[in-house]
Amino acid sequence: MTFDDFKDITHIWFSHEHPDHFLPDNLKKISPEHRRAIEVLFQETRDKKVIRYCGGIGFGKVTELQPRTWIKLDDQLHVMNCPNDTNWLADSWLCIRTPTGTFLNLNDCGASTQLHAIKELVGEVDVLAMQFSYAQWVNNHDAVQRRLDHERDVLETVKLQIEILKPRYVIPFASFS
Repeated sequence: MTFDDFKDITHIWFSHEHPDHFLPDNLKKISPEHRRAIEVLFQETRDKKVIRYCGGIGFGKVTELQPRTWIKLDDQLHVMNCPNDTNWLADSWLCIRTPTGTFLNLNDCGASTQLHAIKELVGEVDVLAMQFSYAQWVNNHDAVQRRLDHERDVLETVKLQIEILKPRYVIPFASFS
């Protein structure tokens, strides 16, 4: 994808502020003309930092998503966003509903303790996208057992997500650590 490809983008959702998800320098590389046509979606936060930043660099619309609330983006598209039960409470998941299906992106959330509540909120899940490996640094290079334990925990979370949410399809997409 190139920065010129943003001419066809209508919405951008940021799950959280880590630079592999939200990189201000890259956002500035999107032409001002393209930015004016894009609506940014971001979870409700106390500091409003991302919302203010995106509005300040000229995105056409910036929408703060209330947790666990469906919003209508057009007649055929609804989204729901919610911060999740991570250790640092900054990541969020997004559910996209259309007349033909429901896509749930758990992203880097590590969602485990709130899966039944998520299932109740979003209903049937057609496609589930989730992290299949840890995305953060885990201890020192020689701490092999700690890394193996953490890998096992992440894979157990994947298994739990699939068992509880029962998606038709699964896309494991983050991370390749």
